[in-house]
Formats: sequence, structure tokens, C-alpha cells
Amino acid sequence: MSPETAAPPARPVRASGGGFQRLVLWLLIFCLLGVVWWLASERNERHFRLSADNGWLVVEHGRFFPIGTARIAAEDATYGKAYGPLQLPPGSKVTEFEYDDQSALDRGLFEQLLPWAREATKKNDVPAAQALADRAALLSGLTGQQQAQLAGLRGELAYSQARGELAQAARLVLSARRKLELVRDAASDHALEAAQLVAELSFVVDQLAAAADGKPVPAPSRLSTTPPVSPAPAAPAPAPGSPASVSPAPASPAAAAHAPLAPLPPRK
Repeated sequence: MSPETAAPPARPVRASGGGFQRLVLWLLIFCLLGVVWWLASERNERHFRLSADNGWLVVEHGRFFPIGTARIAAEDATYGKAYGPLQLPPGSKVTEFEYDDQSALDRGLFEQLLPWAREATKKNDVPAAQALADRAALLSGLTGQQQAQLAGLRGELAYSQARGELAQAARLVLSARRKLELVRDAASDHALEAAQLVAELSFVVDQLAAAADGKPVPAPSRLSTTPPVSPAPAAPAPAPGSPASVSPAPASPAAAAHAPLAPLPPRK
């Protein structure tokens, strides 16, 4: 065969579709990375952290990102009321901890608030204890035992508030009684009514004061301002044999019918 008629050298045949397969493989890799990123972000968003900062109890909430948290502000529409910054009571400490869900955060935060509220109740600081109890009542993930403890705490606070209101009522009634005493002593037009009210309010003050101090309340009794009426003395019995001691015999019906009528009085 001559050189002019010799066949050209064969070219290597490339496999078709290789570029498309690599493209699909990279797309799968990016999709898997996106799924992993989304799952990590969703898990971090359910993450909470409890800590103290410059005398304030703060709660941090995870961002929708694989890492990082943000402090919950009081103005937060979703979490602000329950997890906003709370000023720490004097001398109190915070156990910093991280929680994987909101229910765990509620239970851990309640264990911080309950001792503070009880200590404020012992110090007779009812407003501070009531504020802590109201904050604890916003936590929805409490256990049954913690809910029972919260109910007991709120009952103690209600009792303390009721005693304070009773003491205030006793002071108001006492002030009214003293003013009525001035009216009574002045012998004015309302002296009689004032004297009656003074006698009644004296016992009311004693009842309210005893209830405010936690003492047994005396039994109610109405004081009468009307003097007692003494019975009239009995007439002495007549002596035996005297005309007054002899009772006239009852007249028969026939004699009573024929008895003369008494004369009419003369006309004027």
C-alpha cells in the first residue's frame, strides 16, 4: 500500500455524558450540605442559655444558624414576657446552664425563681415575691410537682396580702370610730347615731385587728345602747279577812241580763 493511500491514525473515543454526571454529583453534594446546614440551624434555634450579666438574669436564644445565640429582650413579642431580663435579688447567684429545648429551660428557670420568691416572702417583701411568682406562672413547661409548688407559693402570697388589707381596714375603721366619738362628745344633732355607731365599730376594730395579726377572731356580739327596762314591782297581797281579799262571786247570766243599766252622763 502506498503512503498516499494509507488510513489516518484512529482518535481516542471519549465517553459521552461524563460532564453531566459530574454536575449531578456536585448538585447532590450541595443538597446534602444544605440539609445538614438546615438541620444544624434548626437544632441551634431550639437551644437556650441561662446566665447572669451585670446583676441581671438573662436568657439567650439560638439563632437560625449552625452556631451563635442572641439575648432575649423584654420587647420580644414571642419570648419577652417569660424570658426577658430580670434583675437579680441582692446577694443571689445564678447557675449558668445550657438547655436543648424550651421545656428544659422552663424547669431550670423555675428552680432559680422559686427560692428567690420564698426568701422575699420571709422578708415580707410581697411585691417582689409576687413579681417572681407572676414570672414563674408564665413558664409552660413545668412539671406537676413544680406547678404544685407554684400554687402553694401563690397561696402564701394571697394570705399575706389579705392580712395586709385587713390591717389597713382596721386602721380605716379605727379612724372612723374616733371621728364619731368627736361627734358624740360634741352633743350635735347626730350625737345619738354616732354613739350607737361607736359602740358597734369598737368590736369591728377588734375583729379586724385580730384577723390581721393571725389571732383567733372573737365571736360577734351586738352591743345594745338601749337601757334595760326593769320589771314593775308586784303589789302586796291583801291581809286575810279584809274586804279586798274577798273576791266577789261571779254573777249568773240571768242576773246580768236584768241588771239596771248605768245612767248616761249628762250632755253639755
